[in-house]
Amino acid sequence: MKKRWRYWQISLTKKMNRVFCCTQCGLCCRNIGDVPALREYHSGDGVCRFLDKGTNLCTIYKKRPLICNVSAAYDAYFSRYYTEEEFLRLNYEACRKLQHNGNNVKGDEKSGGTNFLGRGF
Repeated sequence: MKKRWRYWQISLTKKMNRVFCCTQCGLCCRNIGDVPALREYHSGDGVCRFLDKGTNLCTIYKKRPLICNVSAAYDAYFSRYYTEEEFLRLNYEACRKLQHNGNNVKGDEKSGGTNFLGRGF
């Protein structure tokens, strides 16, 4: 039987210096249908089965897949292709696109909350 590799089982030797400021809107977790690495985490609807829809928090946060951790994913996969600033900018742009597709979410300007994405990214 082929051993299944889990993204969170990688040991990381370096750490990203900057931090991704997540608004905890849950939209990235509600749109995983097109992410091959997360195929086993949804039931065909594109929403992660580990997302608590009431709080928008991950119920397996400490053991979440590596791809769901911006810093860890950068260190493991993307640091050879992008600078930290470029990688964060790409993640903020993707986040902003999800938030601006007509969704009224926590942290979005429409709900009157603080939008951390407005920091030049």
